Amino acid sequence: MGNIGSCCGTSEGTENRKMVPADLHSSGAQQNKKAAVQQKGNRRPDTLQCAENAASTTANPVGASSKYSGFSLHGVQKTSPVGYSNESLSTQDKAVRGKFLAKNVVTFFGRYKEKHCDEILEEGVARFCSDLNVDPAEFVVLALAWKFKAATMCKFTREEFTQGCISLQVDSIESLLDALPSLENEALTNFRDVYKFAFQFGLDTDQGQRTLPCEVAIGMWQVVFSKQTPALLSEWITFLNVSKVRGISRDTWNMFLHFTDNIATDLSNYDDSEAWPSLFDDFVEYYRTLTDKQEKSGESSQQDSDSASDLKVNEESGEKEENVALESPHSDSSSDIVEVAMAPTQNEDEMECVQSEPVTSDNLHS
Repeated sequence: MGNIGSCCGTSEGTENRKMVPADLHSSGAQQNKKAAVQQKGNRRPDTLQCAENAASTTANPVGASSKYSGFSLHGVQKTSPVGYSNESLSTQDKAVRGKFLAKNVVTFFGRYKEKHCDEILEEGVARFCSDLNVDPAEFVVLALAWKFKAATMCKFTREEFTQGCISLQVDSIESLLDALPSLENEALTNFRDVYKFAFQFGLDTDQGQRTLPCEVAIGMWQVVFSKQTPALLSEWITFLNVSKVRGISRDTWNMFLHFTDNIATDLSNYDDSEAWPSLFDDFVEYYRTLTDKQEKSGESSQQDSDSASDLKVNEESGEKEENVALESPHSDSSSDIVEVAMAPTQNEDEMECVQSEPVTSDNLHS
């Protein structure tokens, strides 16, 4: 009976069956299955749809935002779930956006590039500035070239244009127009860098230039200082033209910024014993001579003005005296009137004397 009872599954037999190795194995398998389900639940969803499904099964209160709500339209998760760093996702986001921008910038560049070469040359730059509604000689265009790291005026290579647009995060005229104000402020903040860039930008590297032609340097000074004009810039340009300077070296270019930052407007603190280029010594001498002439001319003009004022006062006083003399009842004009009145009387007496003489032939012949 005992053997039959154990075969038929009595209580004692049931308890014994729970301890068999097969059942122990089955229990372990159940635990492993539960662990696998939990691990699967923690996996990052592969698509936006999976993320939405995962978010709908969470126990968040009604109206609470999902932890996967930061996905972009391109499937790049902006807000990382647990187990992923925000820094790595930010890098991935930038990489995807950079790739997207680069594709659009290719089209943007193609609107202005030359047909016979892979560069934007003078004509394309002119159309580019026209679309931006800016003059090529404006400071913001120089700032744009500085941001693009352009090597030469009136030319953008594909790499310069592409990298510049990506750094500004723009891919069209409209987006670039929106970025221009902040770009100009950035250039003014880094004005010394922009100033040094302007010299190299003005050189014709294809011709091997190492100094700027004077007319190019003057034009570049007028552009780079259009937002912050030094007091002596006009006199400096006049001096260069009068002196017929042919070229401006890099050292002279850089020292002029130092000159405008540290030398007083009246040049009172300029020391020619310091290591200034000789051109600055000549300019200081020219300016002081010009100032002395202007001061002397001013003094002479003041003296002439004072003399003219005195003469005018004398003339006015003379006119007043004449008016007073004409209006006075005791003036000498009455005696003149009497003399004039007496004159006809004397003439009449003479005429009577002549008429009283008898008319003779001698008188007639005489």
